[in-house]
Amino acid sequence: MSDSIQMRIIGALCIFFRDFLDREVMDAFEMPSKSAKPTDVLSKENLQTFYSALENPKYKAVFLFAATSGLRSSKLCQLTIDDIDEDKLLVPDKESSIKETWLTFYNDEAAEAFEAFKPERDPDDDRVFQTTKQPLNWKFRRVSEEVGVKVTIQKLRR
Repeated sequence: MSDSIQMRIIGALCIFFRDFLDREVMDAFEMPSKSAKPTDVLSKENLQTFYSALENPKYKAVFLFAATSGLRSSKLCQLTIDDIDEDKLLVPDKESSIKETWLTFYNDEAAEAFEAFKPERDPDDDRVFQTTKQPLNWKFRRVSEEVGVKVTIQKLRR
């Protein structure tokens, strides 16, 4: 049984005893410490292998934006042209009801990839990458299977 499941069970029992049986029994339980999980960071070679397998300029731009800005896939899909400052390579803070957000930057290589993608963009769609999470995740999963390197937007944020 994992540490987090043990902690949830013990916590639920403590609340039950405290709230329903009017007994403080917390001292009788020992809460396990949360074990640290090592972060799986992709190597430079794996990233280059995956990137070179991306043929579509849109997905190359998404890859570089995700890797350099640290934005979540949902945020990348929701970005509009007005959300980014192309002169400063900056994505300013945008209000979020779920997470605290801050400004973030992307690099010159991501800007170049975006410029290469611009001629293919639909002018009637203000979204930067003109995609949603599902096709984006599907494309990354398919390319990951082709090259044998598992890359996700979440892994690129590390």
